[in-house]
Amino acid sequence: MIDKRLKSSSIPASVILNNFVTNEPESNYEYFLLDFLNHSKYFQEKTNHQTYQKPLTESNSECDAINSRYSIDFKLLATNTYLRGLRLTSISVSRISDGFITYGVPKRPNEDFLVTEIHKVFRPLSLKDMTSIRHKRNIIKLSLEDDIYNVLTTMETNKNLLLFFPYKFHIDENIELSQMTKIIREALENDFHNLSIYREQHAYKFETFLMTVYKNYFLLFSFKKSEFDLLEVFDTQKSHRYIKLTDYSNPFKRFNDN
Repeated sequence: MIDKRLKSSSIPASVILNNFVTNEPESNYEYFLLDFLNHSKYFQEKTNHQTYQKPLTESNSECDAINSRYSIDFKLLATNTYLRGLRLTSISVSRISDGFITYGVPKRPNEDFLVTEIHKVFRPLSLKDMTSIRHKRNIIKLSLEDDIYNVLTTMETNKNLLLFFPYKFHIDENIELSQMTKIIREALENDFHNLSIYREQHAYKFETFLMTVYKNYFLLFSFKKSEFDLLEVFDTQKSHRYIKLTDYSNPFKRFNDN
């Protein structure tokens, strides 16, 4: 059951889309997830406090973060049409130099796009429905079925996965953090329970984690059919890369801070 008070907003394109900010070498969500791994109590204890690093090359499908004890791959838990629509309709951002940022019109400012929001489409989808779409031939590109198909192939990845759900949750009233994490956990379970079963059926040897955002916190959950356990609440201020990419999305922040 989803609490009717719960609301969510899209995390901006500058934060999650690869190479969205022109002339910004770290314009990629993978960088702040790497920050997270290296400051996360959960993932640091998992590897005896070894540093996670990006591989020198991914030519052989190496994971996005590795050390001698553990490796994990990063994936956005979002559909292709959603990410495409976000890229084409978001205000463009260019880094001219340190502290000098310019903003421009979106690539396709006057067009409407039909996009699939992953939580809404997977919420009612049964395992039987998923299997049927996964084995269907001649799926139309950028269709609803194409979005579902691509998410399912991601769930079959034979690697440990950290899934980043690119939405920021909120409620329009004061509420304890512990209660809020419970509400968010229940909503995620409601939307992705069957998808977690699909993942365990096709990649049962590998671990899967789900992360999203509430206020200035990353919330890390297990992604298991039994239950989405809350594993860690992480202060986003500890990731300078996340803060930097978030600042790009707000043209007026520097004036508001003064």
